[in-house]
Amino acid sequence: FTGTTGFALIAYDIIGNSTTIAGNVNLDNTAPLISTVTVTDADKIYRNGETVNLNIVCDTRGYVVRSNFSPLDSDYVSGSENAVDNGDNSYRIVYRLSETNTISNGTKTITVTATDGAGLNASTTIGVVLDNNGPSTSAIKFADSDNILNTTDTLTATINDTYAGGQNINRAEYFIDVIGSYGTGISLLPADGSFNSVVENIITSTGGFSIANLSDGWHTVFLRGQDVTGEWGNPQSLKFIVDTKPPKIQNVRTAYPGGQSAAKINDEIVISALITDLTTSVD
Repeated sequence: FTGTTGFALIAYDIIGNSTTIAGNVNLDNTAPLISTVTVTDADKIYRNGETVNLNIVCDTRGYVVRSNFSPLDSDYVSGSENAVDNGDNSYRIVYRLSETNTISNGTKTITVTATDGAGLNASTTIGVVLDNNGPSTSAIKFADSDNILNTTDTLTATINDTYAGGQNINRAEYFIDVIGSYGTGISLLPADGSFNSVVENIITSTGGFSIANLSDGWHTVFLRGQDVTGEWGNPQSLKFIVDTKPPKIQNVRTAYPGGQSAAKINDEIVISALITDLTTSVD
């Protein structure tokens, strides 16, 4: 039985006079019912410092509703979330992840519990994703495998978020010699035509990797990727040489045999020169 039942309290004295007081007792043998738990944010993917907003619908109002965020945040303190009874069978829970959270990336299970006035409770769970790292970059290479460029080339690489949250890749960019702010680099394209997977092979645009504005000599290309949560990975680099100028030939000398000033048939002539190149070895 769940509901209200009445009682009467009667007190007698030694000669039989009595006083009666009536009252009610609330009986509750039925645990709360949690109908739904939903995330009201744009997605279920969070990073340190972001706020989790949950909406909980129960069978009635007046419950104490709490969520356990310890699987998501190493700094979580029980009861530190903000819980609000909306008065219409729904409840709102707000929790901000700490900046120093050390929980590893991945899908985490949050437990939501509703407790009534008799101490009976019900729990349910919801999964969210923690993603504090951007994707890794590997296999950076030019089509010209010796990394010596004298014209426009093709740059390729692999962007992988498998071990950094498992989110799809959103974009990739590169810089030459100096790394700029996030999102300001030269864009790279997905080799399959669409950024729609956790691992993407990427390639320079149709125009290729241009060296038009680079001086001859050593340079470094820096490349990084971003996942759909907005997290950028650490840049990885590859050194290359721009070589657009031919070798220089100097001090050409001709030596005739025996101190001669000319050569006849079957004479051996030695021609020597100093050949230099500013950027690469002479072949």
